[in-house]
Amino acid sequence: MADATLSEVTDRILQKLYVLPGGQTAEAEDSVLVQDVIVSVNEELRDDELCYWSDTAFPKSIKEAFCDYVCCRLTGDYPSEKNLAKYGGEANRIGYKRILASLCESRERIDKPTKAVFY
Repeated sequence: MADATLSEVTDRILQKLYVLPGGQTAEAEDSVLVQDVIVSVNEELRDDELCYWSDTAFPKSIKEAFCDYVCCRLTGDYPSEKNLAKYGGEANRIGYKRILASLCESRERIDKPTKAVFY
């Protein structure tokens, strides 16, 4: 499973929110804000038993859905008309979380111990 880094995910979220043009890196202030929300979202997803990745490495298979869900949490900080239409409101947040949950539920959790079977 290939992983995306925290900075890659941060930049992708800011691109989806039309804050960062493609190919550029985020400013420190924006990065800190987004990364704080990422940590919060990861904790929420761990409570729901969906998050099986660390706070610094994200499976590429869930990267886009995860970024969309985090964008829902950032519309108050970046309230453009496009962002509010795509990510604003409870219905959008629930929809993006369902998409993310469907991708995560089929993955085997890495935090469970492995039981060896001897023959």
